[in-house]
Amino acid sequence: MKTDELEKFIQDNRAGFDSEMPDPDTWDKIVKLEPSKSKFTISWKVVASRAAAVIFIFVASYYFHEFNAKRSAARDDNSVATALAKNEEYQKFIEAEQYYNSKIVQRKKELFLLTGDKPVLHKEINKDLDDLDQMLLSLKEDLKDNADNQEVIEAMIQNYMLRLEILEDMLNIIKSKQDKKETNETHKTI
Repeated sequence: MKTDELEKFIQDNRAGFDSEMPDPDTWDKIVKLEPSKSKFTISWKVVASRAAAVIFIFVASYYFHEFNAKRSAARDDNSVATALAKNEEYQKFIEAEQYYNSKIVQRKKELFLLTGDKPVLHKEINKDLDDLDQMLLSLKEDLKDNADNQEVIEAMIQNYMLRLEILEDMLNIIKSKQDKKETNETHKTI
């Protein structure tokens, strides 16, 4: 086997290499140069700041997403409203809605004037009208979904007609009772 020249040199001069001893202060100098903390020591300040940054990014992205979702929903609502405004049937419905609302308010005032001393009757009437209001809100949601507009508009108009009919029937009943009461009182006085 052929030995390497460097290896041969080291073997021949081994005694000369081992004869030198380092200065005793050398090892102390090496220890002082070594960093006191390891690279892998975890600082809680660093961990807390990084966690705070992650939480901030998460919250900011959540609110950004919600903002964009609301903005696109508003845009969709505006496009539905614009489409409905252009629809001739919907324009007729708006006119009918205004007419029926004014008549309903008028009949409700008359009814409450005639039945001022009967709060229980007022509550029942308001409850019935509130139920019809809830049905109307449901129909308006269907209209936003563009679910066969003509049928939904007709159902909404029927809802208004039903409200008005209920109020007029109540007015007729109360007026007829008052007329009978007045007739009985005049017959008793005669």
